[in-house]
This record gives sequence, structure tokens and C-alpha cells, in this order.
Amino acid sequence: MSTKRRITLRDIAKKGGVSATTVSLALRDHPSIPDNTRRRLKALAEKMGYRPDPLLSALSNLKTGKHRGDHHSLLVFVSDMPKDHWTNKPGGPIYTEFSATANRGKELGYAVEYFCLQEFSQKRLNSILEARGVRGLIVGALQHEHRHLKFDWDRLVAVTLTHGLAHPSIPFVTHNNFKAVSTAWNKLRHLGYLRIGLLLSRFASSQAGHEWQAAQLLMQQHPAVQDHIVPSLIQPEFTTREILNWIEDYQIEVILTIDGQVREKLKEGRYKIPKDIGFVHLDVLPIHNPDYSGIYQNRDLIGSSAVDLIHLMLQRGEVASNCNRRGITIEGSWHEGKTTLKPRSDR
Repeated sequence: MSTKRRITLRDIAKKGGVSATTVSLALRDHPSIPDNTRRRLKALAEKMGYRPDPLLSALSNLKTGKHRGDHHSLLVFVSDMPKDHWTNKPGGPIYTEFSATANRGKELGYAVEYFCLQEFSQKRLNSILEARGVRGLIVGALQHEHRHLKFDWDRLVAVTLTHGLAHPSIPFVTHNNFKAVSTAWNKLRHLGYLRIGLLLSRFASSQAGHEWQAAQLLMQQHPAVQDHIVPSLIQPEFTTREILNWIEDYQIEVILTIDGQVREKLKEGRYKIPKDIGFVHLDVLPIHNPDYSGIYQNRDLIGSSAVDLIHLMLQRGEVASNCNRRGITIEGSWHEGKTTLKPRSDR
């Protein structure tokens, strides 16, 4: 039985009247190849039945060192949080994500530097990125809702770690907030809770892509809790009295929130946690609040995965202005703390 010979880049190059290098770059959408040439060579490759060999590609990358970044490559991590607000807080959200990007970047041959959007105008920062030859950009936490970033997106490869970026629409690596609420509900129902309330600021809900709120609505459809549904409390900010009235009106047994101050407001209302009411934090930071029950978001994996994605896009010659929107969601895990009741068998 005869085996059909695999079509190679050299075959396409010979047929198309170009070099094999040009074909390789065109098939990876490299911006150095004109659009018309890219389209023509892609169509030719498809017509000839070309399919890349992943094993040969991996071997080639290993031999040429393309599995690592240039030793002098620089990635920039931007956020609107001043650096001195988080560098002295090991274990905090931005600290963890930035440290993870720096560590993974080093493994791949990149240096990673932090820039605060409050300290530079976007025009000035864009000039710095261009002058230093920066091609990779990671967008971290944004305090201001729906930020629009105006950089030279025809030159940059970018990934965002937040749903708070309105423009441009770029690939993302974020925590799976929807699954987090589902995980919390399953745990809380096992602990015997039925009246489960969600309390969020509108800004926090928006930063999570409203996934927490959507998951809460879905979980409330379960037959076991349909007679115990609690309306979510979503508003710009809260007074202690508003929270206490909400708890009393709906006889809430446990609160899901992202705001640690809610716990203090419960104490002001003379609620004992977890005896009188449970408290679940949706972004537990074990170093800062190890006694919280809630969701550990695995931010170190979020940061390292962002670098992996940027590295892949750089190898493929993509740029932010024309890359397809796609994303990676990282699942968190339940953190057993002291702010929820123990299982009934353990009490």
C-alpha cells in the first residue's frame, strides 16, 4: 500500500514562486508579509493539501531556541494601581499576578516590567513601549470601569487579566467567576445553608463580567432552594444599615461577597460569624485572610498562563489589532476557613 507524500513548505514555495521562509511567515500571519501575499499563499497551501507536522515544528523550535524568548525581550505589565500600593503586600492580587508573570517570563527568556497607568499618560507610555521595542503587553487590574487603552495595537501583542477593559477586545486570561459561585453554592448546601445571598458593588460585578451575578441566578433555580430565594444586593456602595436590613428582610443565612469590609459591618450589627451568619469571600488571599471561607482564585496560574499565551502569539506573528478574541479561564478552589459552619456531623 502506497503512502501519500506529505506536502512541505518547499513544495508550496516552489509552486508559489517565493521562498520557504516567506511561506512559513505567511501561514503564521506575520505582519512582514503583505496581506495579498498571505492570502494567496494560504489559498495555495489549502489547495495543495498542506498540513503542518506538529512534531517537526516542536523539534525545529527546540533546535533553534524558539521555545524561549529573546534574552533581551521585554514584556510590560500595566495596571492603574500605583506600584507602592501593592509591592509591600506580598500575596495580594496584583502582587501575585505580577510575580507569576515575572517568574514565568524569566523561564521563557523575557524580562517583565510594571508600569502604572496613573503615572504616565497613555501617549507617553506608548512612546516608551515603542522606544524600548516592547511587543508584549499584559493588562492587569483596572480600578476605573470600562477603560479604553489607546496604544499602537498594530505593533503589540496583548493579553488582559480583567473584564474591565472595554477597548480593545483582546485575548484574556481570567478567573472562572461563574464556576466559583457554583463551587461555593455546592459547598454551602452541603453545610446546610439554604438562604444564600450575594452582595457586590456594581463596579466589582462589572469587573467580573457579571459572572457572579449570573451564576447566582442559575443556582437559585435548584428545587431545593426555590422557596428560599434571596434577591442579590448589587449597588454602588452600602451602608451598614442597608446590609442589616437586607439580611433581616430575607432571613439570610450566609453572604457571598468580594468585599472584606462586609464582615466588619456584620460585626457592627452584632452578628457573630459563623454562629449567626456565614461569610464567604469570593477572592480569598491565604496570606492576608486565611480564616476566610471562600474561593482561592489561583492568581499565580492566571499570571503564568498570560505569559504563555503572549509567547505563543509572538511566535505566530499576531498583533492585537487583528487577532481573534479568545480566552483562558482558570478555575479556583474552595478554601476551608472559619467563617462558615462545619458539616453537621462535625458539630
